[in-house]
Amino acid sequence: MKLLTPWKPGNQLLTSFDIKLGRLAFSVRNRPCTDAEIKHSCDTADRLILLMMRQDQNERKTDES
Repeated sequence: MKLLTPWKPGNQLLTSFDIKLGRLAFSVRNRPCTDAEIKHSCDTADRLILLMMRQDQNERKTDES
């Protein structure tokens, strides 16, 4: 069984293939993604994941009390 690597803020979760696939899907609307848009999207995803992890930790602490 393969263990998941813990996520850390700032780590890139997407592979180059994922980014290329996202660009392709986005360009279907005839507007290619810029590197800045990709970075912004990744930063937003990082923040959301971090918030979800914190919420999960808080719920676990509440359940243990």
